[in-house]
Amino acid sequence: MKKSNMVFLWALVSCAGQETKVGIYNTPPSATFVSPTDDASFDEGEIITFSAKVNDDFDDPADLLLQWSSDVEGELFGGGIPDSDGMVSLTTANLTPGTHVVSLLVVDSNGDSGTASLVVNIVDLPDAPEISVVHPISNEYGIESTPFTFVAEVFDALDESEDLDVTFAYELEESVFETFCSPVVDVAGIASCDEVLPVGDHLLQYVVTNTRGFSNSITAVYSVVSLEEIDNDGDGFTEVQGDCDDSDSSVYPGAPEVENGIDDDCNGEIDEGDDDGDGYNEAQGDCNDADVTVYPNAPEVANGIDDDCDGQIDEGTTAFDDDGDCFCEVAPCVGTIEATCGVVEGNDCNDSEYTINPGVQEVCSDGIDNNCNGTQEEENAIDCTTYYYDYDGDGYGETGNTYCGCAPGGPNQTYTATQDGDCYDLNPLVNPGQTGFFSSDRGDGLFDYNCDSSQEKQYTSLGSCNSWGSNLGDCTFDTQGWTGSTPNCGVSSDWIEDNDSCSAGCEVLGIPFCCEETPGTKTQKCR
Repeated sequence: MKKSNMVFLWALVSCAGQETKVGIYNTPPSATFVSPTDDASFDEGEIITFSAKVNDDFDDPADLLLQWSSDVEGELFGGGIPDSDGMVSLTTANLTPGTHVVSLLVVDSNGDSGTASLVVNIVDLPDAPEISVVHPISNEYGIESTPFTFVAEVFDALDESEDLDVTFAYELEESVFETFCSPVVDVAGIASCDEVLPVGDHLLQYVVTNTRGFSNSITAVYSVVSLEEIDNDGDGFTEVQGDCDDSDSSVYPGAPEVENGIDDDCNGEIDEGDDDGDGYNEAQGDCNDADVTVYPNAPEVANGIDDDCDGQIDEGTTAFDDDGDCFCEVAPCVGTIEATCGVVEGNDCNDSEYTINPGVQEVCSDGIDNNCNGTQEEENAIDCTTYYYDYDGDGYGETGNTYCGCAPGGPNQTYTATQDGDCYDLNPLVNPGQTGFFSSDRGDGLFDYNCDSSQEKQYTSLGSCNSWGSNLGDCTFDTQGWTGSTPNCGVSSDWIEDNDSCSAGCEVLGIPFCCEETPGTKTQKCR
């Protein structure tokens, strides 16, 4: 709403105070937001439509005066006229980033007013556009006089991709770039062009600029090779490397010379004989007639060359896997007799036996370093025996604490028992084979010497000394045992011995009950 309209609104509100209506009560108009929801978030530049419903008990919706505003932007323009149902909207994409309280003021013809408000959050988007290189990537290069497709991908938070400006350039000299292409960007954000750049190494610069004047750039490295650096016939040599006919894969430096009227080995001579003087020419099987050390049946040495011309390289040397176990003596390994090996590794300590190499498991008691680690009979070797940790040396070890070795010992020479079950490995008297009883605890307050999870008492009977014979002086006691009750392990208590010993006074006086003797003491033993 314009400023003049606001003045009119407030004037109308002021004048309304002087008017008196008899029998009619006018309520203020109302406004209610329909959309968006309160505290909603929108990206910067996103189109937002504020919809509200207004109502008044006297005025038609179209006669109400409206004002839209933001506590950040001030008055917002562009709102429409309410329809017959009181629905009205305002559409804008110009709210600045931050939190806004958007309000709708409605005033009726009587000067009464009502207000509705809600909060919207505008998310600040990056100013500069984004750009990434699609081509060339690290393993791509160009060929002399051949167009190459240069491609970039671009994006902007506010602009459509087609509205972005993109240029491709290459460095002429330090920090000086020359544009070689200004591609059109498609709807997917892809910018591409086909161009030919000069032979050599180039630093490329891709630049993107949006409609707001913000730019971003990225660089890439691109090389163009000359036609003479391309191996056209696939023989492993280019013209730069001395290939005298890059359209014939049988012609290259060092190729076998044959009688065909062609300089097969590119040495400037045609159909030459034994050029290196080793007694063989190409026709006789010399696979390199420019090297006197290379000929059929020559000594093979570890040099990466087929010295004896048999089609294999370095066989019989420390760099070749001669027993086919996929290991040679000394890496780097150059080959193997076994076609399925793939990668061949080094450190084979016996290259004449395929069962001996760093990839196998050690075997007990064969006297061989099977896995070539410099030791024999190590832990977990094949046919190893399980030994238990036996700290006290009583022949029984701790359950679960094992070492699988070719001989007893292990770490600190403490894995020596072949039987487990020792429940207290700090006392050699404690183990599952113990049959004796003991009057003192084993060292931890317990008397379970045979590891059966119980404390068995040796003496459990109760003694009796109140019996006598039928004849005067025949003092025979029925039972030896404890007096009163059975004591706990290691506890001393009164004990009655059945030794038939009575005092002489009993026999003389003939008093049977005086034959009860005074008991001794004994300590309870357990296991």
